[in-house]
This record gives sequence, C-alpha cells and structure tokens, in this order.
Amino acid sequence: MKHVWALLIKAAIVFVVLFIVLNWMNDYRVDPTVALALLLTGLSYLIGDLAILPMTNNFVATLADIGLNTFALWIIGPFFLGAFVPFTTALLASVIIGVGEWFFHQYMERAVFPNREKEPEQA
Repeated sequence: MKHVWALLIKAAIVFVVLFIVLNWMNDYRVDPTVALALLLTGLSYLIGDLAILPMTNNFVATLADIGLNTFALWIIGPFFLGAFVPFTTALLASVIIGVGEWFFHQYMERAVFPNREKEPEQA
C-alpha cells in the first residue's frame, strides 16, 4: 500500500506541473498531457525512486529525475502531444517537478524505505 500512496503523490505532483506548464502556458491539449504525466510518473518512479534513490541520495536521485523528465518531455512528449516540445519548456517543467521530487524523496525515505541504512555523513 505504501507504493500506491507514493505513486498517487508523485502522479499529483507531475500532473499539476505539466498541466500548468503545458496546458496553461503553452496551450497543449489536456488528454495527452494526462497520458504523458502517467508515463513520466511510472518511468521516474521505477528508475529514479526505486532504483537510483535507494543506492544514492536525494540530490543524485533528484538530478536523475530532472534529466529523465527533460529527456522524456522533449523526445517522447511530441508523440503524445502531437506537437514539438521546446527544450526550454521540457527543462522548465522538469526543474519544477524536481523541486517537488526533492520533498517526495524525503517522504520516500521515511515511508517507503524506513529501514534503509544511511551512509554516515562526511564532515
């Protein structure tokens, strides 16, 4: 159940950001934006949150999510949206999502990976 809640939170973050950046600011259609948000949520949850975050830290996982989301929006986005997505638009959306990811990763570490051993802090 912890993964279901995590996915719902992540999907909400991604959808709200994409809705604002793609629909309000750039007039893309809503239905492909929803599909694209679901794809980004699934990809970044599997790669960034379940694979990268447990092996590294919040900073690295957030950067990976920003890179993955930028690439997916810029390259895969046009197939969903039916129109070119400028790199700056993809990057803007990804950086805003990345801010949410920073806090989402803190939630993941508390709720989904509570028993994960943390590496000692280096001075």
